[in-house]
Amino acid sequence: MKLITSRAGSYLTGTEIADAVMRYGLALARKQELDLIEIPFVSNDGSVRRAQFTIGWQVETASISRVEPSDELLEADTAQLLNAKADQVGVITARPFSAEELADFATVQVDYVESC
Repeated sequence: MKLITSRAGSYLTGTEIADAVMRYGLALARKQELDLIEIPFVSNDGSVRRAQFTIGWQVETASISRVEPSDELLEADTAQLLNAKADQVGVITARPFSAEELADFATVQVDYVESC
């Protein structure tokens, strides 16, 4: 179980759901976008309820692992939906330079680099 915290509050939810929320929030932030999501959470009285809140660009969201043992909250559809949305947003990925690209760097004049 993980505790999701945001400006809207704190919500104890399943690890898979919390990880999907964080992944989708990061993908949205990288694209400077927002979305309203809905997740299940365990309330103080132990009942399962639902929360809606905004994630993404300029919205602080954190996920904190719980140490104490508790039953894991599972809702595969929610986690799959959030992961699918993250995939649709797309994530900017980097790759290592190829040998040709690295060779191009070797041809830059040192005088030019020092003057910058």
